[in-house]
Amino acid sequence: MITMITDRIGIGNSSDAKQIGSAFESVLNTALDLDIAPTQGNVHRHKVGLIDGPGNDDYILMSAVLVLHALNKRYRRVLVHCHEGMSRSVMVVAVYVSIIGNMPFDKVLQDVMKVRGVTDYRPALYNQYKNMILQLTNLIKNH
Repeated sequence: MITMITDRIGIGNSSDAKQIGSAFESVLNTALDLDIAPTQGNVHRHKVGLIDGPGNDDYILMSAVLVLHALNKRYRRVLVHCHEGMSRSVMVVAVYVSIIGNMPFDKVLQDVMKVRGVTDYRPALYNQYKNMILQLTNLIKNH
């Protein structure tokens, strides 16, 4: 089930991403080990593959948030997904929303988890993103 986190950004799982219809103009797949269909109709599909745990390069983690930023600016609605919509997608959306809303990351993450209801993020992703919030904030605010 897709959960709208803002009026323009939703989180879902891989099944949601296959059946979005016209509700979203763009889809961001954050799962490294999940292939996506090419752009079909008016839905533009993008991928920044993250490992669900330790081992992500900082630049790949930053790229996921920056791609979400670009998609959010260009399209009316963006669906962010991974396999289950519980870890990678939740983390990317929480980081982005905290930056654009100028809110504490931990508060936004808790709010996203509460609204999403099905979350199980990995501590390695949390720690890596927590350490790069300032750098990502500077990149997004300056563009």
